[in-house]
Amino acid sequence: MPVSLKPCRKLLEEGCRFRIGPRPAEVIAVRPEGYVVIWDEWTDPKTGVVNDPVHKFLNYPRVETENSHGQLVIISRPGMKDADLSYIPRHWRTHKELPGCLSEKLVRLERRS
Repeated sequence: MPVSLKPCRKLLEEGCRFRIGPRPAEVIAVRPEGYVVIWDEWTDPKTGVVNDPVHKFLNYPRVETENSHGQLVIISRPGMKDADLSYIPRHWRTHKELPGCLSEKLVRLERRS
């Protein structure tokens, strides 16, 4: 199969679990022309038909199209590390921390002007 020389974004990686629409899958291999995936067993809610697990090939443009249409959902990535539990995101600040944050912000804004 000929390989396109056009640069493309690689949205998935080997071992990545994802879902396109209602059907989950896992990337088995990444190749120059696309991804080899195994689709999980899935039951169609409308017809009740059970679809067996299937190995398929997804090319890069198809995955990019599904992503741009909002159908691609990444479930897990083996290359990403888990979040640090000691880190407190900004929106989880307690009511005691907020006045200190606001005063720091005011001091920084005064120094700018």
